[in-house]
Order: sequence, then C-alpha cells, then structure tokens
Amino acid sequence: MDRLVSWNRLDLQVRGDRILRMARSELASRRLPVEVRDLRFRDGVAELEGVLKKGLSIPFRIVVREILPKEGGVVVPFADVSVLGFLPVPRFLFSLAEGFAKADEITLDPERQAIFVALDRFLPPFVDLEIDSIRIVDGGLAVTLGPGGADPPEPGGARGQTYG
Repeated sequence: MDRLVSWNRLDLQVRGDRILRMARSELASRRLPVEVRDLRFRDGVAELEGVLKKGLSIPFRIVVREILPKEGGVVVPFADVSVLGFLPVPRFLFSLAEGFAKADEITLDPERQAIFVALDRFLPPFVDLEIDSIRIVDGGLAVTLGPGGADPPEPGGARGQTYG
C-alpha cells in the first residue's frame, strides 16, 4: 500500500460515554421522538435504555451482545428488545419501525432485528480501513482494525482530494 500513513493492525478504544452523547445529539438534531436515557457497557454486553415519546411515553430496553464488522460498516444485532420493562417486542413491530428508524448511513433490518451503521459518516474520505473485530468491554468498545492507510488532502484542494 503506497499511502503516507499505513498500518497492518491498530487497536482502538471507543468510550461508551461519548457514544451516548453522540446518540443523544443525533436524535435531538433529527427531532425524533426518542430519548436515550442510559447506555451501559460491560464485558460482552451493552444495554440501552430509552423512551419512545409517541403520544404516550413508552420505555424500552435493548441488549446487544455482539457488533459485527460488515463491508463498509458494522451490524449491531439486538439480543433482546423489550418495552415497559418486560414485554418482548414482536418481530413485526421491527418492520413498522424500519421507515421511522432510517437515517443517513443507518438502516434497520427487521428480519435480523439489527441495525447497520455505515462507517462513512465517521471517517474522512481519505482514510481506508477495515475492521477485524469489535468487542464490548467495560466502559465502551475495543476495536481492532486490519490493514489500512490514509493520505492527507492536498492543501487548497477539494475535500478528499489526496496526494498521489
């Protein structure tokens, strides 16, 4: 790989409290009737608690036990989804939520009860990388990147234009 910066493997830590702040900000900017109250990360488990405000306030809880790398992003399968603290959410309700949940580079897959998050929204266009693994750890995520690289944009050039 002929890049200014390259790596064979890179280990990153992503802080859970920052993910929580980003999620809250994203929901607020889109004026969605969802409030994320808490997001906790423990070894092997992430738990999200929130409230859907659609006429009534309906509390919900989502449990995630794995996050899977997929071409161009990550898939987050829901291990458990419940409302009102104990009622499981039937699969057909995911189909109803599909259009509501759609956002730029984030899609809900009702069949798999999972969301797909594209990495493009978080990376500058001059960075190429692939994710080898993501582990849920106390306080956040441990992400291992495989081979990748980056070239800086040319001064005064268009965003994403790189030195070649």
